[in-house]
Amino acid sequence: VITTRCSLRCRECANLMPYFHNPENYETDYLENTLDKLLEYIDEIHELRVLGGEPFVHPNLDKILSNILQHPQIKKIVIFTNGTILPAKSSLIQILKNKRVSITISDYGDYSKEKINIIKLCKKNNIKCSVNFIPLWLSFGNLETRKRSKKELIRQFQRCNNICKSYLEGKIYWCERQASGNKLGFVNGNDYVDIMNSHLSRSEMQELIRQYCSNTTYITACLQCDKGTDSCKEVPIAEQLPKGGSL
Repeated sequence: VITTRCSLRCRECANLMPYFHNPENYETDYLENTLDKLLEYIDEIHELRVLGGEPFVHPNLDKILSNILQHPQIKKIVIFTNGTILPAKSSLIQILKNKRVSITISDYGDYSKEKINIIKLCKKNNIKCSVNFIPLWLSFGNLETRKRSKKELIRQFQRCNNICKSYLEGKIYWCERQASGNKLGFVNGNDYVDIMNSHLSRSEMQELIRQYCSNTTYITACLQCDKGTDSCKEVPIAEQLPKGGSL
């Protein structure tokens, strides 16, 4: 996660971006330091996803990508965009041409107003690009704490079947919702891996990461989420909050 700023205000945002009343772009040096620290313990990352918010709102995305590309352990870099901002910075376009970098456009219909122009830009510059169209979203519900038994939480966790982990402010989280919820102070519990503030040896930290990523029970954030339960309902994609409206 490189920014909590976004060009949209989606009511059902799984990453909870509308809850950030003072969104920010993370400093380039800070992002580089947290990535360097993570890679002290990780031998290889098959796919690193650059997320927000909206990654293209970050003014230094070119420098961020350049820093990431310095690490051969990272095999593939995918920028996930909502298709609202057309990259125009020449240095950024040059970096996007790298064969290890690609763009995935989350197609939100009319809200993704720059989708066609992004596709044209990518074709012109031989940039890898794909479009991910999802006709409906799932609502993960509000952030109130649910009353669920341990058995129900384990079943929810298994049905959720989240694969990709989130890395925010030097901490590994099970998912983006948990990461954002923890930063916002809505999600309780310390079931994450703090890479930056550890006195563990390399082998001890690697084992901790291994155990965390192979968790088969549940995390405390499941109590504030409906994904993986029968309460998780389909909703229209990217429904926007009214201007000035809040959650």
